Parts: sequence; C-alpha cells; structure tokens
Amino acid sequence: MCRENPLWGAPRIHGELLKLGIDVGETSVGKYIVRKRNPPSQNWRTFIARSGMRWTEQMAEAIVQLQATYLSGDLGRYWQFHIDQDQRGLYPVVWAVVPK
Repeated sequence: MCRENPLWGAPRIHGELLKLGIDVGETSVGKYIVRKRNPPSQNWRTFIARSGMRWTEQMAEAIVQLQATYLSGDLGRYWQFHIDQDQRGLYPVVWAVVPK
C-alpha cells in the first residue's frame, strides 16, 4: 500500500487497513513502512570527481591567494573591492566633473 501511495504516512495507511478489517497498531505500520531512501550526500571531493573538473595551475594559484587573503584578515576589503568593481561595470559613469 505504501509503494502505491508514497505520500501516505503511517496514520493514513493504518486507517485504510482498519477499513479493510485488518486490526493492526499504528506503530507497527510505521515500523514496517517502506521509506524512500535518499542518496548519500556528496562532499566536495565527490562533487569534483563526478563533475570531471580538473585542477589547473591557475586554479591552484587562485585558491592559495584567496587563502592568504583570508589569513591576513583582508578578506572583507577583498570582497568589497570586487563588489565595487562589479557595480562599476553594471552602472558606468556617463558624466564626469572636469575641473576648469
């Protein structure tokens, strides 16, 4: 019954069994209900392996530089700089003040 109706829980199946004249406890139904198993969660290493991504020299260098920036405590300024650069690209200045 639970394979045909995967959204039904133990209380619903218990009620349907009682309607059919099968006297069984709800906890027993819950114990023997077939649950759909989720695949095991993947970690970073399995994601990289499954995606086929390979490390290059540039990627490794970028990771080392980012880690050095983090350890030096400048990560906040690093992100703010890149956010400002991104905003500058999105909203270019179309006028400028020229001194006389």
